[in-house]
Order: sequence, then C-alpha cells, then structure tokens
Amino acid sequence: MDAPSSPTRNGGVDAPDAPACGPAHTCQPDALRNALERERAARKEAERLLEDKSRELFVKGEELRELNAGLESKVAQRTAELARALAAARAGVRAKDEFLTNMSHEVRTPLTSMLGYAEMLLEPDLTPSQTAEYVGVIRRHGEQLLDAIDDILELSRLAAGDARPEVSPLDPTELIASAVRGWIPAAHAKGLSLVFEARTELPRSLWADAGRIRSILSNLLSNAVRFTLSGGICVSADLVAGSPSRLRISVTDTGPGIEPARQATIFQPFVQSDNSLTRQHGGMGLGLTVALRTAEFLGGSITLESEPGKGSSFRIEIPVGCGGPIALVEAAAPPDLCGLRILMTAATENCRDRLQTLLETAGAEVVFAAGGEQAVEAALTAREQGGGFSLIVLDMQMPGLSGDQTTILLRRNGYGGPVIVVTPCTPGDEPARCVAAGCSEHLPKPIDDDRLLRLCERLTGRAAGPNAPVCQAA
Repeated sequence: MDAPSSPTRNGGVDAPDAPACGPAHTCQPDALRNALERERAARKEAERLLEDKSRELFVKGEELRELNAGLESKVAQRTAELARALAAARAGVRAKDEFLTNMSHEVRTPLTSMLGYAEMLLEPDLTPSQTAEYVGVIRRHGEQLLDAIDDILELSRLAAGDARPEVSPLDPTELIASAVRGWIPAAHAKGLSLVFEARTELPRSLWADAGRIRSILSNLLSNAVRFTLSGGICVSADLVAGSPSRLRISVTDTGPGIEPARQATIFQPFVQSDNSLTRQHGGMGLGLTVALRTAEFLGGSITLESEPGKGSSFRIEIPVGCGGPIALVEAAAPPDLCGLRILMTAATENCRDRLQTLLETAGAEVVFAAGGEQAVEAALTAREQGGGFSLIVLDMQMPGLSGDQTTILLRRNGYGGPVIVVTPCTPGDEPARCVAAGCSEHLPKPIDDDRLLRLCERLTGRAAGPNAPVCQAA
C-alpha cells in the first residue's frame, strides 16, 4: 500500500524547490562599492595624468614656438649679417679695384715724366740751368714714387707685425719745420699759404721715432695740400705734460671739409671722403690709413675735427720721453767714422759706388767683397793676420750666399764683430731670417744714409745707443 503523501505548506500541492543562496551566489554590495570606488579613482587619476600631459604638451609647444621664433630671428640676423658682410666685401673689392687703377696712374705718370726728362738730359748743348732743372724734376718724381711705395710697404709691415720703433734723439722743431718745408713748393704752386708755429717752446731734443713721425706728418700735409683749393694750411705743435709726455701736432686747412657721415671711413684703406676726388686730386687713398696705423703703432693717436665748407683739423699725439721726464740731450754731431775699416758687399755696382762714397766721406776705409763667400774669406783672413774689420755690411740679395747665410757662416767660424744686413724693401721674412742668423742689425732698402752712418757709429762704440730710452709700441 502506497505511503501517504506528506502535507505541504502550499495547500498540499508540491512546489519546486526555491534556489538556494549558497556561498557562490551570495550578493556582495560592499565589493561592488569598492570596485566602483577603485574605478572612479582610476578614472580621476587618468584624468589627472591626461591633464598633466596636456599641460606638459602645451608648455613644450610654447617652448617650441619660442624656439622657432628665436631660430627665425637668428636666421634673419645671420642673413642680415651675411648681407652686410657681402656688401662690405663687394665694397672692398671695388675700393681695391679703384686703388689699383689709381696706383697705376700714380706710378705711370711720374715714371713717364722721369723717362722723358732723362731722354732730354741726353741732348747735346744743354745749359747748366737746364740740366739742373731736368735733374730736379726727375728727383721730385722719384721722391713721389718712393713715398707711394713706402706707404704700401709700411702698411704691409704694420699689418704683418714686422715693424718696430726706431727711437733716437730728435729736435722736434727742426723735424716739423723740415717736413713743412718739403711741402711749401707744392702749396705755393696752388696759391696756398703753409706756415708752422709752435704754441709753446719745445725742448731742443726728445727721444722718439723721427722717421715715423715725419711720415705721419708728411701724409697729413700731402692730404691737406691736395684737397685745399684756397686759403692755407697751418701746422702747430706743443708738448703735453704727462707720463709719458706727448708731442702734439695739429694740421689745419681751409679745404672743403668732410661730411660727418664720411669721417668714420676716411681712415680705412683705399678709401677717400669721395673716391671721385682721387681722379681730381691724385693719390691712392692710403695716406690717412698709414698715418693712423703708424701713430697707433707708436702708442699715439690721430683725431679729426671737420666741418663741411670750413676745413679740417687733424691732431697727432705721440708719446715721447718713454714714460719719464723728457730727456734733453745735445744735438747729435755729424757722423764720424774716421779710423773704421768696413767690409761690404753690394748687389749692384751703382749701390757699391754710392755707399763707398758715403762711408769714405764720413772717414771710413771701405773694402768690397764680390759675394758672401769672398766676404767670409776676407773677414777670417783679416782676423788671422791681426787686422780685422770694425764692421761688416752685407746685402741680403747677392750671388751665391745670401746675407743671412753669410752671417751664419761667419758666426760658425767664430766671427763676433757687428754685422749689418741690408734687406729688400718688400714685405717678407727677411728681417726675421737676419735676426735668426745672428746679424747685429738689419736695414731696409732704399738705404737711409744717415741711419746707416748712425748704425755704424753705434755698433762700433762711436755713439751711445744701448742705454738710450726705447719707446715700446702700445
């Protein structure tokens, strides 16, 4: 018999079993909340990181824009600088081209005149006055050429650093007066007055580089005479006390004056205040450049005051006295080489004859050698025989051994006497080679007669020299 059904809670009807809430199906509201919180935190962190990155990218973008702007500015600046440099280079090329054209004219014109007058000297039946006139013309044009060449060479020496001060006692009044006298004929030929006045009494003698001071003054006088059409030129001088004292020389003219915009360029090489004036008045456009650089080389300066239509005034200031009280010395006596025996070589027969006359007139006995080898043999033979030479003067350019090679050979054979080497008047390494070879002094061509005689005196002990003050270039 079937067992009776068990009663149910649903009115006796069996119902399916309700799902059980076991551990795997238990609802976890806390875990959901935590997950949501983590999600929100992660989202905020992501938003923060995104914001930081956006800000960083913005900053980098600004920096990049600034960098680009800076680069553009630098490119524009460099482009402008290159354009200016290119313009300056082109201007320099034009100026040098004009300079070469002017130089050709300045060289060919006096050469043509010199050749013409030399031909006229060959004509028979010339009177003494005509001969003197023709020789005078040739001499003047030769000096003009020499001045032009000296300007070019001096500028090259100063640029190369080969120059050095040549300090000696000088009479400032006589030095300036002599330079002025040299330009009086040219000034008078144009109807100009040219005067020299000392504002204060100058010392009778100072220590300075007389040759370079004369060159500076001559260049300024040349400039004043060429460009002044009427009126005159006044040269004045005084001594400015200080440590060192300074010789101040002013050259004032009544010329056309210089526009303010052009005053800064007139000291540049190959430049004049108006290049068209070069053809009108002559000149190569180097005089003021040489004057300024020479003054600066001596530790001095040149200043300009000019007003268009009223003329110009150039003022030179050169240190003298070498940082101490001005050295007053007696005027130098004429060179005296009596009793000296001098061995000499010369590149040409004309040079030999001229130097022989110069040295023998000063009292020296002159012995010539045909070349370097003969000079070494003569010097060593004379030493062995107990005679010897007081001084040796060698030409740098000789057949066989050059002047420096001859000096080296003399020194290797124990010759310790003074040796002067005469070097070409061209820029080069000849002076340095002479010093390295052991020469006592070197002298550039064309030879300054007085300087050669003074060197002979000094190197043989006839005149004080080593203890004299020596000005150093600034």
